[in-house]
Amino acid sequence: MLALAASACGTGESQPTAARSGPGATAGSAADRSVARTDVDGDGQLDEVYYRVVDADRSKVIVRTSTSERLVKPLSTTFWPRGQWHGATRLDGRAGAELVIGTWQGAHTPMFTVLTYRFGDLEVMDNPAGIYGRLWPIDAFYNGYLGWTRTVEDGEVRLTLRSVLRTGQTKEFTGEAEHFRWAGNGWVRAGVEPISVRGDKRAAQIGGWHVKGLPSWPPALAATGA
Repeated sequence: MLALAASACGTGESQPTAARSGPGATAGSAADRSVARTDVDGDGQLDEVYYRVVDADRSKVIVRTSTSERLVKPLSTTFWPRGQWHGATRLDGRAGAELVIGTWQGAHTPMFTVLTYRFGDLEVMDNPAGIYGRLWPIDAFYNGYLGWTRTVEDGEVRLTLRSVLRTGQTKEFTGEAEHFRWAGNGWVRAGVEPISVRGDKRAAQIGGWHVKGLPSWPPALAATGA
């Protein structure tokens, strides 16, 4: 599937504070860069999030909770050298923010690892569509676009993965929107519907993240999704 979403809607939920760039306080090492201050463990208190580049192939996400607990998640960044912190946001229906890190770069398909707090540790959240394993892709190229949208409808958290491909040499793009809803302990597929759009600009609006608190694209690719 090649997929995405329109513009994210306001949800009324509290969202993480904006990620900070540049040098920040350390969590035990001068290599730790403070990137966000948000509630990760769902206790309603702000936690400090750090991103550490170990080398080109490895990085770590470190969370120092409000109770001084230290959580560490190593990541492989072989296919996105050094990786890239992308943001923190409410993605699923549980309390606490998810942490989104770029860890794999295709020719035109950035893919992200999503971390979530579970059972006292940071765990990888599976991509509910099942494409690209546990990675969460977005995409933009001449012939197609793919992206994620999060909405909240009547208190129910939903994700939509939309993807379109150009039809021949025309300006018509066709594809599908795959819907998921949060069912308390995980994502449940809620249906799929065909979609079609005409024109490159409208098709481009499908690509990227459409989730409050997350940039649509990594900085180097921001112009692609414009």
